[in-house]
Amino acid sequence: PSVDLSACVDVEMEEELRRSPGSMRLWWYYIQATTKRMEMRQNADLKDAFMEFLCQLHERALRELPRCYKIWHNYLKLRESWVADLCVTDPACDEVEGCYARAVCMLGKMPRIWEEYIEHLTRRLKITATRHVIYEALRSLPITQHYRVWALAMKMIRELNVPVRTGGELFRSYLMLEPAHAETYVAYLEGEEQWDEAARLLMKLVNDPDFVSMEGKSNHQLWLELCDMVTTHGPSIKSVDVDAVVRSAIGKFSDQTGRLWNSLADYYVQLGNFGKARDVYEEALESISTV
Repeated sequence: PSVDLSACVDVEMEEELRRSPGSMRLWWYYIQATTKRMEMRQNADLKDAFMEFLCQLHERALRELPRCYKIWHNYLKLRESWVADLCVTDPACDEVEGCYARAVCMLGKMPRIWEEYIEHLTRRLKITATRHVIYEALRSLPITQHYRVWALAMKMIRELNVPVRTGGELFRSYLMLEPAHAETYVAYLEGEEQWDEAARLLMKLVNDPDFVSMEGKSNHQLWLELCDMVTTHGPSIKSVDVDAVVRSAIGKFSDQTGRLWNSLADYYVQLGNFGKARDVYEEALESISTV
């Protein structure tokens, strides 16, 4: 049954708006006054009536002022409050999502609207939709605002069970803007047991003379991490020549020679190539100069 909204109408304000439909000041006053009247109501049905009336009031205001950030933002907050206690699969949440989609069409250069849109979709666990909106936001916003979008993208990857393919795609796009965060991607790949991709990226970092670790790691430490990774997870490594990597490290770091020879031999043991492992041990005994 339809809700009786007559108790919500302010006749005087309606007359004012008929005379000045494009006045943002009048619309805002009417919205705020109606909100206060709603908050004073104790009856649940009457509160629902005021909520519906407020939504209609915002829609009317936005027809007159389609690019008014203040009204759009207030409307979205109102819609969010209406569905705050509902299940994320409730159809009412779809209506909120539709409002966000309309808002960003009108206010595509406003980062806060995009942020709240992404957060709404993330709360609803809509990973694919969130990814699409993230890319839409990046296309719409100036590059100086992209960090705000990427912060939410990284949060989504950390907190939701994002498929590795989606997470990797987002991370690779992120690194185009923030290449210094490559170690974060390596850590993500390790957590997802994507050893081949992690090793490939880490090898790129150790060979980049301009790379500076945000975690304060030296090139020496990164090399040893790479060697540990490729020898420990040898069967998973396809894109990196493990033998060449470890031998290169042996030539660079004399203080780790014994450890690295052992790791290389263990790598061949993992592959079931015991003859090659024996050859590595023999070569190590002939060439090692440190204990």
